[in-house]
Amino acid sequence: MDSPIIKGVFNRIKLNPEDARAIYLQLSDEILTLIKHGQLTTGQKLPSTRDVASLLKINRITVAKAFEELQMQGWLESSVGRGTFVSSHIPELEPKKLQNKAIDKTQKVAGFALNAKQYLSNPYFVPTSEFHLDDDYPDPKLAPLKELYRAYRNQLTRSGLYYKFGS
Repeated sequence: MDSPIIKGVFNRIKLNPEDARAIYLQLSDEILTLIKHGQLTTGQKLPSTRDVASLLKINRITVAKAFEELQMQGWLESSVGRGTFVSSHIPELEPKKLQNKAIDKTQKVAGFALNAKQYLSNPYFVPTSEFHLDDDYPDPKLAPLKELYRAYRNQLTRSGLYYKFGS
């Protein structure tokens, strides 16, 4: 194992063989908890499956399945020959706090008058009903795209129309 810190982190993982949930899912949940609590950070290298298996006294295939589960969920990244790392696409756990300086400098009242402009009002009717007909264009969410595709393909491949209109 590379680091005694990582060894200590993985040493705290407790798995329950009597639980109805599979061991590899318990392990993936524990590793996910470590990531979410910031004990495993973005880009950090995880120990090999053999090291984790010997540390937790479980089968190496179980550890590999747990790592694979977390890779499919996007929490881990793996590359052959380099190892397994915590994904670099995980956002920071705590956002940075805003500085109070910017908040104190804002004005509460504008230093000039705001007059309502007549040209900004919209005299046109804006429909607010649930249904809206719009110049006979079908709703793209409701259009039968498969059937339209088949019909277009059928017409274009029939009797040389494709060659008449250009290929």
